[in-house]
Amino acid sequence: MTIPPLPRRARGAENTRTQRKEDTKRKLVDAAEHMIGERGYDDTTVTEIAKRAGVVPSLINTYFNGKAGLLYAIIQRHNEPQFEATRKAATGPGTARERLQRIISVWIEGDLARGKLAGPLLALTWYWPPETEAQNLRDRAAFFAFVHDVLRDGAAAGEFRPLPPDTVSEVIFAICIWSLRPGVFAGASAAECVALAMARLDLLLKP
Repeated sequence: MTIPPLPRRARGAENTRTQRKEDTKRKLVDAAEHMIGERGYDDTTVTEIAKRAGVVPSLINTYFNGKAGLLYAIIQRHNEPQFEATRKAATGPGTARERLQRIISVWIEGDLARGKLAGPLLALTWYWPPETEAQNLRDRAAFFAFVHDVLRDGAAAGEFRPLPPDTVSEVIFAICIWSLRPGVFAGASAAECVALAMARLDLLLKP
């Protein structure tokens, strides 16, 4: 059965509604990113976020399933430029260790640049629903694919121990998260956090 196309006016109305919805979601993410980054997650309410965005608070539940969902939308927004930066770091010149250090630098510098968002974004991973975790794993797999290539190249060149890339990528991610803590809590620079992460990774990867 062939479904006839919507009349021109109906299609126009549908496009307008879709655009309005996307504009509202963007405003909410903008407001949440600004306010949480400035004041912290716990000190920012959904009512305040909605007020800044110029919409009713109920739309936060409608579009994001609450404040935690808004926070994940911020994660996804930051993932887009970080993905391209990770690709460039992984495929650029240098030894496997140098390429891995560039990847780590992209991740740590990106996280620390978020200011007061860094802590809530890390903590959120323990509280979001299984559906969000599944999406996060899919998103993370795209980043890990670059790490896998660097690890394989390093093992082939004798720079790294020949370890399972999937498992090692997860360990690398965990080391990066742990190495962020001096930056989040003690004011360490991104360079210091990267150096700490690489020192820990050398214990794991060096032959």
